[in-house]
Amino acid sequence: MGLFRNSYQYLYSSKIMRLLGAISVLFVILFLGQSCNGWEKEADKAAEKYYTFLIKEKYEDFVAGIAYSDSMPQFYKEEMLEVARSFVCREKEKHGGLISVEAKNSVEKGNIANAFIEITFADSVKENVSVPMVKCGEIWKMQ
Repeated sequence: MGLFRNSYQYLYSSKIMRLLGAISVLFVILFLGQSCNGWEKEADKAAEKYYTFLIKEKYEDFVAGIAYSDSMPQFYKEEMLEVARSFVCREKEKHGGLISVEAKNSVEKGNIANAFIEITFADSVKENVSVPMVKCGEIWKMQ
């Protein structure tokens, strides 16, 4: 019994407590690092894909990325194609054209999201764009 009588002094010493605190902090950092790796955002990647279609001048694919485009009347689809063409033409005149699109982040809540992308133009200007998105089935589409 005398062996354990003063053992609390060693167990609760400041060195041991600091060591336990440091180990606890390391476990928390490792846990958070592992859990954040699985938080992939999908809406921003979808927006990046659709805007890449503009760079490649695939206007039909861009318009297909608009929510419920499959049920749009033909005249409205044609108007959307013309809007996409005129946007690319205007940006060519203004900045020399679109060079790249990069997904930055998205804020997703249920079936709606705001995707944030960065567009780089030929004259090195970068523009951050927020793209409202909606989930149609399992696919994110632009609103």
